[in-house]
Amino acid sequence: MGILMNVDVRSKFGVNKVWRTTVAMTIFSAVAFSIPAQARIIPTKSGTSCSTVGATSTAKKVSYVCVTVGKKKVWRKTSTSSVITTTVTTTTTVPTTNECVVRSTASGVASGANESMPGGNQVRAAVSSDGINWTRLSAAILDQIGTPSLVINSKGLPLLYTTAHKINGSQDGFAVSIGTADGRTWRHCSVNLRGFPSGLLGVDPDVVALSGGGLRMYLTGSATAGSSRIAIHYADSTDGVTWTYGGLAFESSDSILDSVTFKVQDTWHMYALTGTSTEMSHGISSDGRTFTYVGKGPVLLDGKAVVLSQAIVIGGQLRIFCFAPPGSWIRSLITADGTTFRPDSQLALVFDSSIERKFIRDPAVVQLANGTYFMAYATPIP
Repeated sequence: MGILMNVDVRSKFGVNKVWRTTVAMTIFSAVAFSIPAQARIIPTKSGTSCSTVGATSTAKKVSYVCVTVGKKKVWRKTSTSSVITTTVTTTTTVPTTNECVVRSTASGVASGANESMPGGNQVRAAVSSDGINWTRLSAAILDQIGTPSLVINSKGLPLLYTTAHKINGSQDGFAVSIGTADGRTWRHCSVNLRGFPSGLLGVDPDVVALSGGGLRMYLTGSATAGSSRIAIHYADSTDGVTWTYGGLAFESSDSILDSVTFKVQDTWHMYALTGTSTEMSHGISSDGRTFTYVGKGPVLLDGKAVVLSQAIVIGGQLRIFCFAPPGSWIRSLITADGTTFRPDSQLALVFDSSIERKFIRDPAVVQLANGTYFMAYATPIP
């Protein structure tokens, strides 16, 4: 990839949301990957078919990666020059979450950042016995992160994915924090990226657990190299730390970003913000990899447009936690089919100026191993 044009994408908050499109506005770094020699297939040119998504190959000093485009697997040429180069080498053993490489973190507002960027935000938490009535925890989980997404791994530990401030020193990207079973203590870890197109670190993580085991993450990034149009990509993981790029999951003629994804019976549903408004673009999929555009429009709760954040089954009902800009409360919607929503009468959280500053947004909810519910949400650093 190269340098993308600066595009004015307005956030769900009604103000410029620079950090949600950071991946589309910076000089991309090159990421080199290696795979076993027997898996290498030398492509003749970009666009020819390949067999294994995430595989890489080099021919005549040109690097290629196997990606999903529509329903096909094809080779795509990756960048060979950039400002920053990171090399990830595959190993014979797959890392586990116990092998977390703790990353460097910082407290307070990052230099030059404000609340429209991850460097100006923190993620806080609340707990509940029923998923309806919530009690805040006193301490923030971490500063300089935003857009949380939560999932429980196979060991019963909560994994918190966020957009982190300048994760590689110059560019925002996603990171993982691994919690204790009760969600009170966290290790903040680096992630390993395999087969990602050059410079695509991905922001606004949206993580789901797969029924057959493993995790899938949907990420916001440039639709293609050299494009100012933003779309949703996906990657898969067996351990929550190492992620293998799968391809482009959802795109439209508009820029779309910051997805929420869930499954109802045999159909996957994805809702993503339509770049310059609070309208949400809706896509459906049979495999959770490639989504077909259905349409777009506002999702209303008591007449207000809301932003959908994360889905979870509570009490046998599929609830989608959401907030209404500018962020004075967090609530949930209930759906049985993924397309129609009815409001829960309860307010989950109301902005509290003694604890939070300006807003509360982007709620993510999971059920912990002890049966209680745990919510992570974003708010500006005091």
